[in-house]
Amino acid sequence: MRRYREAPEIGAIFHTHGPASTVIGRAHLAEGAVWIEGWELQKALAGVKTHQATIETPVFANDQDVNALADRASERFASPPSAGVLRTPGYLIAGHGL
Repeated sequence: MRRYREAPEIGAIFHTHGPASTVIGRAHLAEGAVWIEGWELQKALAGVKTHQATIETPVFANDQDVNALADRASERFASPPSAGVLRTPGYLIAGHGL
C-alpha cells in the first residue's frame, strides 16, 4: 500500500506470485535489479518509446517485516535511476513474486 500512496499515478497495484517472477527475482537478487533492453514488448510500459531503452525493475530480498521491506522500496524509488535508465513503478521480491 505504501508504494501506491507514494505514487498514486500508478493507478493500481498488482501483487502476483507467478512462478516466473518468483524465480527471476531470486536469480537477480545479488544484482539488485533486472534490466531489460532490446525487447520490442517493453514499449508497452508507460514512457518507453524504443526497444533500445534500458528498463530497471528493482529486486528486494523477502522480509517478514513488511514495514522494513516498504522502507527499502521507498528509499530505492526516492532515488533516481542511473542516467539513461527508466525504472518500472513496481518491483520483484526474491522468491516471492512481483
